[in-house]
Amino acid sequence: MSSSDRENVKRPASISSWTAARPPSIAFASAAVTISCFASMATWARDPAMSWRQRVLSKSMEALISSMMASGPLANRPPHILLLMTSLDPCRPGPSPDAPMPDRPMPESRTTPRPRFPQRLSHRMAAIALAVAVLYGTSGGAGNAAEEVDCATAAPLAASLRPTARGEVAAVQVARTPKALPNLSFAGPDGKAMTLADFRGRTVLLNLWATWCVPCRKEMPALDTLQKTLGGADFEVVAINIDTRNLDKPRAWLVENGIGTLAYYADPSARVFQELKSVGKAFGMPTTLIIDPRGCELATLAGPAEWASEDALAMVRAALGR
Repeated sequence: MSSSDRENVKRPASISSWTAARPPSIAFASAAVTISCFASMATWARDPAMSWRQRVLSKSMEALISSMMASGPLANRPPHILLLMTSLDPCRPGPSPDAPMPDRPMPESRTTPRPRFPQRLSHRMAAIALAVAVLYGTSGGAGNAAEEVDCATAAPLAASLRPTARGEVAAVQVARTPKALPNLSFAGPDGKAMTLADFRGRTVLLNLWATWCVPCRKEMPALDTLQKTLGGADFEVVAINIDTRNLDKPRAWLVENGIGTLAYYADPSARVFQELKSVGKAFGMPTTLIIDPRGCELATLAGPAEWASEDALAMVRAALGR
């Protein structure tokens, strides 16, 4: 922009032509003075002249903006890009306003390919992840996974239970497609570890209970009676206690309430509940399942039932094929 063009630029009357003709000076003066350089905000707040000084300098900033918007050759336009290369700290002196703008290196082309993650390393990491998954599946989760049992042959037996789901056991859900259950682990009456597979060859009514579960406590006498009535070499009520604290309390409670026919099974970790929940067979307490001699689920009940009733006895007898 020529000097004659600058004179023709419309600007506020408070801005002199000398100020408007030197936009670099305005830019550096604004960056160095309008931003406070006090030691603290408290010191800045005690400066009574700051607001007046800001108002005066704002007029110079208007001149800078007017000059930047004016038309003319690029070489005569304010070198505002130079501000990007100076220190952002206004308390530190920058280059002189009259100094020529240094050449800026051009940024690296975006088309330059960036280094990629080494392909061999990614393959190795994938192999390690696969090995960890296999190791977990063969060690940590083994023993409790559902065994490969063909439960299709249990479908007719499950179908025979469907007409008996009435009265006191009307809420029992009879399996339409029987499936193998996880091989649950728990402690036996002698405290030794055992699994659901130890009951193969016998029909099992599996029940999860706890002393803190009121419905569980209410149905325990009926389960004890069921074991006394139908229990034997081909059938057992396996009631697993899942109390995780005060481990002597469940046994004491059974004795206090005269429940002596049921054998005491326990899982203080409550893992049996979580495993049944993972396959959609446990949603709350109590949980009861009728399992055939091969470990296939025949029926499931979420909640309590009167297991000593004639309706329940009829269902269990149907499961036994009697």
